[in-house]
Amino acid sequence: MKRLLALLLALMLCISLFGCAESKVSTEKTDSKEQTTAPEETEKDPSQPEKESEPEKASEPEKESEPEKASEPEKESEPEKESEPEEEHTGATPLLYKVSDDAGNVVWLFGSIHVGWEEYYPLPDYVLDAFDSSEALAVEFDVIAFEQDYDAMIEAMTSLIYLDGTDISDHIPEDLYDRAVAILEAENSYSSLLDIYLPVMWSTSIDNFVIPYAGADAELGIDKYMINLAYDCDKPVLDVESPALQYGMLAGFSEELQIFMLESSVEGYENMDEYIEELQALMTAWMEGDEETMIELVSTSFDTEDPEEQALMEEYNYAMTESRNKDMAEFAVDALEDGEEIFICVGAAHIVGEGAMVELLREQGYTVELVR
Repeated sequence: MKRLLALLLALMLCISLFGCAESKVSTEKTDSKEQTTAPEETEKDPSQPEKESEPEKASEPEKESEPEKASEPEKESEPEKESEPEEEHTGATPLLYKVSDDAGNVVWLFGSIHVGWEEYYPLPDYVLDAFDSSEALAVEFDVIAFEQDYDAMIEAMTSLIYLDGTDISDHIPEDLYDRAVAILEAENSYSSLLDIYLPVMWSTSIDNFVIPYAGADAELGIDKYMINLAYDCDKPVLDVESPALQYGMLAGFSEELQIFMLESSVEGYENMDEYIEELQALMTAWMEGDEETMIELVSTSFDTEDPEEQALMEEYNYAMTESRNKDMAEFAVDALEDGEEIFICVGAAHIVGEGAMVELLREQGYTVELVR
């Protein structure tokens, strides 16, 4: 289960890609449905009882009486709404780290979790103050811009399909294929045209099907929230990595690892209660800023006595966290050496834990302080 949690923290690329794939393969079905419903719509148009009532809405006699409401007894109560200390208490108190060098240069490390609860917001002042003081926001990559870049989406999808005339059923055990298809069908997401995608694509997508069952929402993820915040205040958004790096990493996994990941994802879905429990524990630890629990949950150690499984886990861990953590730490070092105050918001698995950014930067002699 820790592999699934690490994947959730480190990667959200396939949510967008799989959604795009589903929309493409269902386009013809959607078009045919629209054609069959079109005559019904035209039959309804002549009657339009609701539209005839619109002039009554336009007259709005009640709105003319609004000046009486303008005596502002309600406006006097507005200061109470503005104070509302309860909003701050219901928000999260996540981990934030301040990294500084001997010259006084500063960068911030803020661990993202790519799904969220409404209770995460508003973020506390110590996070927003650090963000406001920074020159730019740095994320793994700008997922919002990516979702609007059709060419980039197509390129990513193309890298995750079989180009040799085979499909997924030719590469994985028949029983695993049947179980995975059953899950996709249960989530109204299966089309035979999806069979051209690699097992890693199916694995990531099945992992993400569990998210709503935990009461979580990808649209409430911290990285998306911070990107939108940067957009609102015209703050530059920098990419620490790129979509190409992440989907290239997925496509580069050995077939054995991809099959193992899909097996793990299918088992996770079939034993959803356990997955939900650990996901909710992780989300709670993030919200409460529980450093010890966060480190334990995002640990990349795996309990297995099978040497083949251990080798696959080492392949996964090196690609997903170890090599990327080093590159992310170098990004932070470059910002410090350039004297740029950057607010770095990447998956929490890259911030805390063994071999993560906090540890790597401390080893290089930088001062890393937990702000909260």
